[in-house]
Amino acid sequence: MPNAAAAELARRLKAVADPVRLRILSIVLSRADGEACACDVKPELSALTKPPSTSTFRNCGKRVS
Repeated sequence: MPNAAAAELARRLKAVADPVRLRILSIVLSRADGEACACDVKPELSALTKPPSTSTFRNCGKRVS
């Protein structure tokens, strides 16, 4: 795997490197438009000790506003 591809894959995997982040991503992916409001993921966000920035998800191709 080329270095650039490995770096891209690592960046995408970072978004789901935590069970709570994986649940949040699951909520976003379940939406028809691939977007979710922060109010939709608030219970999951409160379970995190360090909330991810929305850019973590934006960088993997999904949007949380």
